[in-house]
Amino acid sequence: RSTTRSSNPATTGPAPTPPSFTRSKAETPMACSVGEAGLMVGDPGSIPPLELMDTSLCDLVEGRSLTDGHIDSVKDLRFLVKTLITGLKTLLWGLNQCNSTIARGNNTPSGPNPSPQLRTVASEEVFLFFELFRNGLRLFDVYAALPDGSRRLLQGTARSPVKPLQDEKELLDQFSAAWTSLDVLTFREVVTSRIDMLMHRIFANNLLLVVPQQLLSMKDTSAFFATALLDTLVSELPQLGDEDENQALVRLRLFKLMFGSIALFPDTNEAILQPHLTKIITVCLDRAPSAKEPMNYFLLLRALFRSIGGGKFELLYKEFLPALPTLLAGFNALQLRITRSQLRDLLVELCLTVPVRLSALLPHLHYLMRPLVFAMRSSDELVSQGLRTLELCIDNLTPEFLEPVLEPVRSELMAALWTHMRPRTMSSPNGDKALRILGKLAGRNRELLVGAPNLTPGDLDGACLKVLLPFNQDAGVHLPLDDVLAVALDVLRSPQSWTYKKQAFVCLKSCFASVFSLPRRQNVEVSLLSTIASQVPLLEDGSIPVMEQYHSEPKTAWHDTVLKLLQGCVLAAQYPQLEDEAKPFLKGILTHFAMLACEQHPRRQHPLASPGPQSSDAAKHLDVIVEACAWAMCQEASTLPLLGKWMLTYLLEACVDILGHSIHLCDLPFAAAITTVVYHSCHEHAWYRKQAGVYGLSILLDKLPTDMIRAYSVPLMRGMI
Repeated sequence: RSTTRSSNPATTGPAPTPPSFTRSKAETPMACSVGEAGLMVGDPGSIPPLELMDTSLCDLVEGRSLTDGHIDSVKDLRFLVKTLITGLKTLLWGLNQCNSTIARGNNTPSGPNPSPQLRTVASEEVFLFFELFRNGLRLFDVYAALPDGSRRLLQGTARSPVKPLQDEKELLDQFSAAWTSLDVLTFREVVTSRIDMLMHRIFANNLLLVVPQQLLSMKDTSAFFATALLDTLVSELPQLGDEDENQALVRLRLFKLMFGSIALFPDTNEAILQPHLTKIITVCLDRAPSAKEPMNYFLLLRALFRSIGGGKFELLYKEFLPALPTLLAGFNALQLRITRSQLRDLLVELCLTVPVRLSALLPHLHYLMRPLVFAMRSSDELVSQGLRTLELCIDNLTPEFLEPVLEPVRSELMAALWTHMRPRTMSSPNGDKALRILGKLAGRNRELLVGAPNLTPGDLDGACLKVLLPFNQDAGVHLPLDDVLAVALDVLRSPQSWTYKKQAFVCLKSCFASVFSLPRRQNVEVSLLSTIASQVPLLEDGSIPVMEQYHSEPKTAWHDTVLKLLQGCVLAAQYPQLEDEAKPFLKGILTHFAMLACEQHPRRQHPLASPGPQSSDAAKHLDVIVEACAWAMCQEASTLPLLGKWMLTYLLEACVDILGHSIHLCDLPFAAAITTVVYHSCHEHAWYRKQAGVYGLSILLDKLPTDMIRAYSVPLMRGMI
C-alpha cells in the first residue's frame, strides 16, 4: 500500500496529480478516541465479507485429492503453514506503518509520533485482521496429523502435558509477535475482545498456550491483554473445580502466565490484579469444599502465593492483609476434614507460604502451629519449608511471645524434630537443619523429657491378635499384635514397593484366619452347601413383615480389629499388582458375612452348628462389613468408591441367592443394618461421608424389595434431602 508524497512547501502552483493507486482522502482512516472506536467499528463479525473484496477477480480452483505416492501431504501442509506465518509479521507491520503515516499526516502533521489513542486502520481492515487471527489459530490444528497417518493428541493432562517442539514453538512465537505491531485500538478490537474464542481454541489445541504467553511478555500488549484475560478467567472461576482435566489445566496455566507477567511489568500489571485479588481468594475458599476436584482451587492459590510473595508488590500486599485471618482459619478447618494426603499437603504448604510479612502474621501465628507439625511429618520439600518457618520464628521472636504459641503442639513438634536427627544423606537431607533448630531452642528442647511419657494403656487380655512366645515347655508369653495392623495399613497407603505391599497383605490374611477361627476347608464347603440347600420358604399369604430399624451392639475391640482388616483388604484390592489375589479373598470374606447374616433369619429351617466365640462376635457385629463398604465409598481415590459399591452390591446379591428370594430381605436383620448405616452416613458433616451415603442409597433402591423401600421411605427420603 503506497502513500502520497507531499510536495515541497516552498513550491508554488498546484500539487502534482497523485497516481491512480494512491489512497483517496475519503478512504483515509480518520483518527478516533478509545471511546469512539467501538461505535465506529462495531462487531467485525457483522460486516458481510463479500463487501470487503472484489469477487469479480476471483476464479474457482478445482480441488483434487493427491495420493500418498505423489506427495507427503502432511509435510507439505506444515511447510505451507510455516511460509504463511513467516511473512505475516512483516505484512502486518507494513500495513500498520503505512496507515500510521497517513493518519499522522491527516491529523497531527507536526508530531514526531502518532498518538497511542489513534486507530490507524479502517473498519474493513479490522474485520480482515480478525478473520486472519481466528483462522490462524485454527491453522495450527495441522500439527495433530502425523506423517505416519496417526493423530497426535493436542489435549494434555497433568501426567502427560502437551509440549510444542522447537520448530512449533518458533512458529507460534512468530504468529504471536505479528499482532504486537498493530496499534493499541486495533489490537484491542481484534485480540483482546475475543478472549473467549482464544480460550476455546486453546482447550482444543494446547499448543496455542504459547500465544498468550508471548502476548503477556510483550511490553506493548501485556497490560491490555492481561486486563481482558483476567476479567474472563475470574468471571469463569466457579467452573474451575467441575471441568474436565484438560480445561482445568489450561485455566490454571493461563492464571500462572498472568501472575508471572506481574514480575515482568509490575508498574502496570500489579494494578490490574489488585481489584481481583480478594474475589479470587473468596471464590476459591467458598467453592473448594463442594467442588468435584477441589485441588484445582488450591493449586491456583499456590500459584498466586508464589507469584506475589517476597514483599515486592505493595498494592497486592495491602489488598491481601484483610483476608489473612479468614484464609488461615479456612485452611485449618479444611485440614481436619480432608482424607487425601496430597490435598492435605497442599493445604499445609499454603499455610506456610502466605505472602505476608512476619510482623503482620504475629496476631495469627497460632494458625500455623498445627500445619507446622503436619509439615514435619510430610515429604522432604514440606519438611524443609516447615524447618525454615520454625527457624524464622525462633530467630525473630522472643521466648516470652513464642512459648505460649508453641505450647499446644510442643510435644508433637519436638518429636517430629527428633525424627530428623540423622546424618545428611539423600534420603535424610534435613538433619543439619533440625540439629541447628534444637540448638537454638537450648534447654527448652529437653523440657518434655522430665515429665512422664504419653503412653496409651491397653488390656492385653482383650487383644484380638496374639502370638504365643514359649520360653519352656510349661509357660509362655502372649504378645499382642493389634498394633501390627496399623503398620500394614500404612504400608498399603504409602508409596512403598510392591514387595512390601504384598507382605502386608499376607499379614492381613493370616490375621483374618486368627480372628474368625475358620474351620477346616471341607467343613466350610459342607456349611456352604447346607446353607444354600436350606432356603427360607415363602409364607402362604405372601406377606412379609418388615423388620424395624436395626440397633447395633456397642463397639468392641473385635469390631475395631476386623474393620482395620477389611480396610487393608480393600486397599490391597485397588492395586493391579495385588488385585488377582486380593479381590477373590475379599469376595470370600463377603460370602462368609452373608452366610452369617442369613443364619439370623427368624424363619430359618436348618441352622448351622453352634458357632465359636469369634463367630458369635461376627454375628453380633455384622454392621462392621457395612461400615467397611461405607469407608471405601467415601474415599477420594477413584478406584476405592467403585470397590465399596461392588462390595455392598455383592453382599445383598449373596443374601438373596442364599435365602432364595429378595422378599426375604424385609425381615433380615442384616438388611436393616445396611439401611441404618447408609442412612446415618447421609447425615454426617463431612461431604465425603455424605457421598458414601448417596452411593449406598442408589444401591439400596436398586436391590431392596418394594415393601422394604416403602417401609423405610421416610428415613431414605430424609437421607437424600
